[in-house]
Amino acid sequence: MGQPPKTTQEEYDRAEQKALEVLWQWVADRELDPDLEPVTYGGLSGVIGMYHFAGNFWNVLDDIDRHIDAREGPMITALVVDRYGHPGKKFFTLARKLGHKFRNKNKFWERQRDASISWIGEHPDYLSNRG
Repeated sequence: MGQPPKTTQEEYDRAEQKALEVLWQWVADRELDPDLEPVTYGGLSGVIGMYHFAGNFWNVLDDIDRHIDAREGPMITALVVDRYGHPGKKFFTLARKLGHKFRNKNKFWERQRDASISWIGEHPDYLSNRG
């Protein structure tokens, strides 16, 4: 298997914006269908045009959380899970880097997921005011 193609800054920025749009849309759709399937790493990577095993994909997710953390928001990428419905190890690694302390990973993730749904609902204009 070859290496994924390099990503330009413009492509990276577009991928980050598209990932945010997917998460905001998922929250809106979930209001209509509470049993909506979660956003998966594989599904999201396909929508934003990146390989889910490539470093740039994970960097996009990390940057999303860093930007929202800077606005005192939750870890929005708690909404993205693996095919079994769980967050990946990198989610918890970044959480600790951002200063989160927790003993129970699952409870922490559930709190972040629920807070993300609320935060997105309270910040519908975030996508157009990211500057």
